Amino acid sequence: MIVLNPSKIEELYSFPAIRCRRIVRGTGKLLDDVQLDGETAFELGTENIGVLAGECPRAADLAPRFRELSKHDLGGQIVVAPCDQSLFHSYSMMLNPEPKRRKVRDCWTVGCLTFSTLEMLRHLQPEDLCEREVSAVILIDPNCMVYRARGSQGRFARNDRPQHLARFRAAHEIDGWCPPFFLFTDPPAKSLNTNQMLAPFGIESW
Repeated sequence: MIVLNPSKIEELYSFPAIRCRRIVRGTGKLLDDVQLDGETAFELGTENIGVLAGECPRAADLAPRFRELSKHDLGGQIVVAPCDQSLFHSYSMMLNPEPKRRKVRDCWTVGCLTFSTLEMLRHLQPEDLCEREVSAVILIDPNCMVYRARGSQGRFARNDRPQHLARFRAAHEIDGWCPPFFLFTDPPAKSLNTNQMLAPFGIESW
């Protein structure tokens, strides 16, 4: 059995650029402040624990935070997946350094961030990730609907959207560790049935 050395993962997190507050889901009581450093990322990735960030700002307010995040020289590349083409296009107009270079492409990079549609994830090449390991995967899903789009019927037939994320993370596994998964959504965590999301996203817990 291969035992992963935590120091190998810590190399992907030279700076704890993602920070948040951990709360009790049902009551909203503050537990502590958390930052995505090597130790936290190691635990999230080996235990396959997702991070659900509820009550996230709208795109216009979140984009400046991504812009600041992109400026950090991190050891790994963070992949950001807006939930649909409209939202993907909105972030492209606000953050893509070359938005008019071609027709709206399904992925583009700014600093340590790679933005991609869900369907494009499986096609990302090393150059799309700046030849780096993936250090985190962020799904921006304001209405928290992606986990339901399993591809069994209707317009999502044969397109299991949450599995695009699960397979992408699995494809970037390092000795049993997968890049941590973050879900950014509008509703507060206590209003969501988080257990229903576990299997679609391929995680063990939140």
